[in-house]
Amino acid sequence: MTDYYKPNEIWQRWSKGQVKWLLENLNLLRSGSYPKDPKETGFYDTPVGKRQVKAKASFLVSADIYSELTDRIESAGLDGLLLELAYSSGEDDRIQIEQHISSSLKEGINETDRRINRALKFVAGKNRKRRSYHQWRNHKGGKNDG
Repeated sequence: MTDYYKPNEIWQRWSKGQVKWLLENLNLLRSGSYPKDPKETGFYDTPVGKRQVKAKASFLVSADIYSELTDRIESAGLDGLLLELAYSSGEDDRIQIEQHISSSLKEGINETDRRINRALKFVAGKNRKRRSYHQWRNHKGGKNDG
């Protein structure tokens, strides 16, 4: 996993890539930790006499992001749950999980994939959608996606 997003980057965009990354790190967020920057060494180059002050405790940042993410996922209903299942296990297992979901729901893999991608589009975005998932899905923007 080469991607890394700082919390302020997440709050500014909530892009599809960021949502996938957050889902891959869901257990860490749930435990109150934010993923570590792979480039971070643990040393700070702070000039002598200057202190760094964090605005929030790190577990609160994780809790805020986790809460927002789960609220968005829950708003997408069953398709949000499918999204969470598909991406929270990591990229390597996603295809097998989608196949398992597909056979459990007795629907084609393309339909399962479409539902997951539609939920991802709904969950992503700087602001939460104003419409319910059902209304959004049946609207021109949510209905005609591929």
